[in-house]
Amino acid sequence: MNEVVIRKMKDFDEDYRLLVKWYHTPQVKEYFHPQIKNLKQAKEKYQPRIIGKVPIIPYIVETDGKPIGYVQTQPIIEGFEKYNVYDYKNPFILDLFIGESEYLGKGFGTKILNKAVDLLFEQDADVIVLEVMCKNEKALSCYEKCNAKVIKSFYDEDYMNEICILHITK
Repeated sequence: MNEVVIRKMKDFDEDYRLLVKWYHTPQVKEYFHPQIKNLKQAKEKYQPRIIGKVPIIPYIVETDGKPIGYVQTQPIIEGFEKYNVYDYKNPFILDLFIGESEYLGKGFGTKILNKAVDLLFEQDADVIVLEVMCKNEKALSCYEKCNAKVIKSFYDEDYMNEICILHITK
C-alpha cells in the first residue's frame, strides 16, 4: 500500500491533462515556470520529450494506481559550471513535483525522490543534480533527507529567486 511507481509519460491526452491540472495547483504554480495553461501547450512542451526528440524523459508518478505527480530526468550535456559537475562522467538533472495536494506532507516526496534516484543510478548516473528555489523549504528538507547536499546557490533572473543546487552521489 502506498507504493510509489514511476512510469514513462504516454502520448495520451489523459497524461497531458494531468499536467495541465497540476500546473494549476498552488504548490506547482509557486515553484514551476513557465506555466502550462491548456492541453495544446502541454502537448507542445511534453510531446517532444515523450517521443524522444529531446533528451528529457518525462514520467508520471502513481501510488495505488492513482497519478499524483511528475518526474523528469535529463543528462547534463551543458551547463557544467552552473551545476558544478566537472568531476563527473554521467551527470543527470532531476525535477519533480507532487500535483495532488492531498499527498503533500505525507512522505511521498521522499519516496518519489528515492525511487527516481534509484532509477538514475541504475542507468549509470554518477551524480544527480536537483535545482530548487531556496525558499522552497519543504523540498529542501525532502532532498536533504535523501542525502542531497547543497553545493551552491545563486540568484536566477528568470525565476527572480535564489536557487539552490544540490547533488546526490552514489
